[in-house]
Amino acid sequence: AFEILTRAVMGKRKNLSRELEAFLHLVSEQYSRHDFGVNEICEQLGVHRATIFRKIKNECGIAPSEYLISYRVQKATALIQQKELGMEQIAKMTGFSSLNYFTKVVRRTLGVLPRDITSSYHFPILDKFGPKTLRPPDISGRAGFKK
Repeated sequence: AFEILTRAVMGKRKNLSRELEAFLHLVSEQYSRHDFGVNEICEQLGVHRATIFRKIKNECGIAPSEYLISYRVQKATALIQQKELGMEQIAKMTGFSSLNYFTKVVRRTLGVLPRDITSSYHFPILDKFGPKTLRPPDISGRAGFKK
């Protein structure tokens, strides 16, 4: 799932910068912690919040916090479709601090309530770049990340 979301955000680009790879790795490893966010990512990578925002936004076309939320919602959608766990368990497993917040974020992100997600539901970010903030990166003329 991590690879699918990354490919959707990055398009066909294969040369990821060192910082972007580190960011994506941290998200995939720690997304399930509700206290994990962009500030901790910045601390672990040793970069300022504005720097990581600029670099991720330039390469991915999406803010780091939006990527983290999208990743969590994608993971939650897959778990909901398996129909093995309750919504509260899924919310906790995917890094949401409460069921109410989980429901709010899923509805804002997907336009449906978590209970309305079926096995045939397709996560919109994977099908297309959905909301205006989710778009393929414009990499023409960009040299990549440099500290």
